[in-house]
Amino acid sequence: MDEIKTIEDFWEVVDDFRQEKELNWQELVGHNAKLAADRKLNPSLAVILKIQEKLEVNMFTILATEVSELGEPIEKDPWVPNKMAQIYDLIQSDYWMEDEETVKKVQALAETIR
Repeated sequence: MDEIKTIEDFWEVVDDFRQEKELNWQELVGHNAKLAADRKLNPSLAVILKIQEKLEVNMFTILATEVSELGEPIEKDPWVPNKMAQIYDLIQSDYWMEDEETVKKVQALAETIR
């Protein structure tokens, strides 16, 4: 799986690890087993951390490893600090979100940050 974009994607990844550890859904998530098995449970961070502990994995590390294993070099954009500074300057007003032009500038800058 390339990216986890939905709750269903998340539970698909968890299910793979769950099967490897030979755990049932009840052992993994308790009373929310049916929702998790149906890939409908929207877990809190606390629940995700407990799942990671039971599965003996760190989802954040795994995702970072998968990205680096793509074989593509990760390039850092040297302009990111400047772009962030520009965004910071644009949002200093308490009313910046009411100015459509400012909002568009912030969005345009944010979309270029990678």
